[in-house]
Amino acid sequence: MPSSTPTPAATTHRSRSLRLAAACLTAAAALTLTACKGDSSDQGASKVSTINESAESSTTTKKSDSDSSGSKAQAPGGHAQSGSATTRCTIDSMKSFIAPSNSHASAQKKAVATLSVTNFSGETCTLQGYPGVAIRDDSGKTSTTINASRSGAKPTLITLQDGQSAAAQLLYDDVNREGSASGRLVCPVEAATAQVTLPDTKQTGTVQVDNRDGVGADILSICGKGVTVTPLAPAK
Repeated sequence: MPSSTPTPAATTHRSRSLRLAAACLTAAAALTLTACKGDSSDQGASKVSTINESAESSTTTKKSDSDSSGSKAQAPGGHAQSGSATTRCTIDSMKSFIAPSNSHASAQKKAVATLSVTNFSGETCTLQGYPGVAIRDDSGKTSTTINASRSGAKPTLITLQDGQSAAAQLLYDDVNREGSASGRLVCPVEAATAQVTLPDTKQTGTVQVDNRDGVGADILSICGKGVTVTPLAPAK
């Protein structure tokens, strides 16, 4: 019977075949691993890109919302909502006058004069608060300056476009309750002008007393202890 022992040539051929097969398997595994890593990297980059795009979209939306909320529309009637960026009205950019009271004071009520200011600056400006008002006698009977004290409702922000007006009231006593009846309408202070300063400004201007209704004199006759001023409000 012939011997079944493989020849040296057959053994060598088999070893080469096994090594070749092992090399092929190793190369295939390496290619598969590289492909997996590539897919993983691409997926990771895609996720990062998506996150960045979402963050940028969120930032843009917030900025848009902020811009929208920061822009406040002007309310009607001369008033303005918060966020207004206009400048304060100054007395030198206003046409101003003081209309004296058309009726005398009594024991129950004061005489009421009206300080009117109209914006003629050509630009929009704002007012909020009490005007400063200082009054002196024109005839020299007294050198005392009457500085109006504050009274009335809480001031509100007013926006005056060019040509719009605001007003404040001056409350005072124009009847002399001492002495004879013939001297009741003779007061220590009789003024044809007043020094006026608008709120939050430093400029002071001389404002004329102007009785535009044609009743009475163009003066403020002030008896008693002083004058009270109310906050500026849109003119009616």
